[in-house]
Amino acid sequence: MVAVLAGNALQQCPSLGEDDRCGIYEKRPLVCRIYPMEINPSIALNPENKACPPEVWEQGEVLFTDRIVDPVLADQVERSRQADRDDALAKIAVCEVMGLRVAAWKGNALAVYLPDRTSLLEAIDHYDIGMRAPTSHDWKIRIDDPELQQQLQAAGVALDGRPHVDYIFHRL
Repeated sequence: MVAVLAGNALQQCPSLGEDDRCGIYEKRPLVCRIYPMEINPSIALNPENKACPPEVWEQGEVLFTDRIVDPVLADQVERSRQADRDDALAKIAVCEVMGLRVAAWKGNALAVYLPDRTSLLEAIDHYDIGMRAPTSHDWKIRIDDPELQQQLQAAGVALDGRPHVDYIFHRL
């Protein structure tokens, strides 16, 4: 189980200066150093899905979607992926604190929750970063594909058959 926590993207980075240049370039976070590269290996790099201005894609080194040719960039992407793996239990615990226990099957769909900011901050504050307690086992999977449903049921996976009113079910 992997929980992906995301927020609404800003229209413009708060560190961008009046001259449209990065004001923290030398100290920018890892996510900025990687951008616009995709860190998720199952998502193709598509310039239309990025907030970069079009001229960014017309200059510089070509980025490949099937491999990363720059060893520094490859290392940064791997560090970002490892940080996600390291934070997985904490993200799942935060979801559980908020009562979010329905997920989608990886590669098939996403179960997208939109908790209000206060609830999310309270759940994060509630989670003790030092604790690595096991997560509960009452998670359910939402699947609309009948063949996959049968396979998962046969394997004993708990499925969520309710209408999804508290999350968005987004097919991939």
